[in-house]
Amino acid sequence: MYKMSSSSNQYSSLLKFCCETRNQSQAKKLHCHIIKTLANPEPFLYNNLMNAYGKLGNIAYARHLFDGMPQRNSFSWNTILSAYSKSGHLPKMKEIFSLMPNRDGVSWNTILSGYASYGSVSDAVKAYNSMMRDGVFNLNRITFSTMLILASSRELVDLGRQIHGHIMKFGFGGYVFVGSPLVDMYAKTGLVYEAKKVFDEMPDRNVVMHNTMITGLLKFGMMEDSKRLFHGMKERDNISWTTMITGLVQNGLEEEAIDFFRQMRLDGIGMDQYTFGSVLTACGGLTALREGKQVHAFIIRSDCTDNVFVGSALVDMYCKCKILRYAEAVFKRMKYKNVVSWTAILVGYGQNGFSEEAVKVFCDMQRNGIEPDDFTLGSVISSCANLASLEEGAQFHCRALVSGLISSITVSNALVTLYGKCGSIEDSDRLFNEMNFRDEVSWTALISGYAQFGKARETIELFERMLAHGLKPDAVTFIGVLLACSRAGLVARGQQFFDSMLEEYGIIPVDNWST
Repeated sequence: MYKMSSSSNQYSSLLKFCCETRNQSQAKKLHCHIIKTLANPEPFLYNNLMNAYGKLGNIAYARHLFDGMPQRNSFSWNTILSAYSKSGHLPKMKEIFSLMPNRDGVSWNTILSGYASYGSVSDAVKAYNSMMRDGVFNLNRITFSTMLILASSRELVDLGRQIHGHIMKFGFGGYVFVGSPLVDMYAKTGLVYEAKKVFDEMPDRNVVMHNTMITGLLKFGMMEDSKRLFHGMKERDNISWTTMITGLVQNGLEEEAIDFFRQMRLDGIGMDQYTFGSVLTACGGLTALREGKQVHAFIIRSDCTDNVFVGSALVDMYCKCKILRYAEAVFKRMKYKNVVSWTAILVGYGQNGFSEEAVKVFCDMQRNGIEPDDFTLGSVISSCANLASLEEGAQFHCRALVSGLISSITVSNALVTLYGKCGSIEDSDRLFNEMNFRDEVSWTALISGYAQFGKARETIELFERMLAHGLKPDAVTFIGVLLACSRAGLVARGQQFFDSMLEEYGIIPVDNWST
């Protein structure tokens, strides 16, 4: 039996520091020093070395240490098993597990976590069932939490219900650690009332569980319930406040979101990038420049000044408030820019009528080595459409084909609009028919294209097909249909469409529509 020495403790503390600072070279130097100074290191130190290499991503070194150990204990086996599990090396994980002389709950939870994170659902379920057969004494809170997170992430309500049954059967129903993922699972699978039932039946509810329940309620637009639960909390943290602010913004209640932000500040709650990002979205949505500037001032006094997420949100807010010089200033000062940052300034130029600048930004972005995503490409194509620049738009069409982004509905919709606005209605129609999925924007883009050329019959046919597909037209769709009727002299038909806007779809016509 080994007695743990003080030197082993010191080395272990240093190895822990190497992991925290992600310093693999220093860990290797420590390893060399251990070899030179300790003739026969105890398993405790070997295990800590293995753990360090595993956490730092050097699985080969961890395995080499494991294979060379003169004596292994259960911690040794679980450590190398964990290294394979956390890095996604599932065949090696399975091999080590099969060779283990003794397995405990930690061993089972480790392979369960590996399969849940990197394997298939069936692999995870098989491991869970094998664990049950091996003995229910292996089961603990981590087991159930892992399986619930898996069911939640894949929206597998049947699996989630099965795990819920086992939780109750084996007496884990009162554990908060299990209750939070259980609430989350039901909320994410669309069963918000089941989530609320679990929440209400929990004997003890902590901040995490409250935050999880509030998130579920907000997801389904249950604003009053979420606010009531929030205000009833004895303790609220940053996540509680940020969850409410984000949920209010997502449900179109930007003014309330700003009010919550003010109260959060008065209560002295620390704010992070997500808090600032959400409240800036609210300010942009309301074009509330004064409030946006106030938030910007808070950001300058915080640790988020150089945060790329916050910087991008500031650019977006100033663009929506039509103060492009501020957006440009923030963008230029950003130390690091990603695709979101570039897209924010590009979209801002386009939305404010500076389409040529938007195209230039796209070219600058490429020169800086940033690959566009589907939203970026769709936005620059929209700018080409506004410029009626078919040649440039066609070049971006080629890029979409080469990159595979043509499959994105955002890009395809922008291209349908581009060709329609540039007079190539045949290409617009062809692209529309090649799309695997079409939404309201797709139909409206083609309807507007045909209407622009006075093709009333095709426009009306498209509109009727759109309705037959169960899609709801908006004001832009009706403008296209009414324009086509006007140009073709279809007064009575146009009047029918005009009347239906308000009566059937609740769209209030602007005064000049009737002229």
